[in-house]
Amino acid sequence: MTIKDIVDVLSKAITALATILAGGWAYYRFVKGRVFHPRLTLTANAQQLRAETTTYLLSTIELSNVGLSRIDIKAATLRVCSLSAEAIPGIAVLPNRVWLDTSRVILAHTWIESGEVIKEQTLLTLPLGHRSSVVIDFRVVSQGVSFAATAIAQPAPTEPSTEASEGN
Repeated sequence: MTIKDIVDVLSKAITALATILAGGWAYYRFVKGRVFHPRLTLTANAQQLRAETTTYLLSTIELSNVGLSRIDIKAATLRVCSLSAEAIPGIAVLPNRVWLDTSRVILAHTWIESGEVIKEQTLLTLPLGHRSSVVIDFRVVSQGVSFAATAIAQPAPTEPSTEASEGN
């Protein structure tokens, strides 16, 4: 075997090794790094409704998979809190959150396919005499990553009195 043959074998071995390493790098960088990360978009909306003396909270949540792969849903919860605070002259303060309810949502789904949209509505009866704003926190956990969306529902308008409508 001549030196030329040895150099030729080494050259081909280095070329094969470089090709394998470049393929592994490309797979990790472009396929594994982009496709398999969970990419979810969460939307939450809430509205308070009043019927006679009862106040309801209608929440609409939407979960969409904008990634390229199926994503397993480990847990999805909807937390409802009432907002309360006392106004202090000259100072802006964050309102206190008073817990009202936490419930599991999207129970009919354990995964979401690429491009799929899941929409769910829930109706909750608020405590009697409730007149403050309500905040909902929608949270989904998938593959160790937490996604969240928040919405605030203003108090439902009180029904107009019959005296005001009689005057018109």
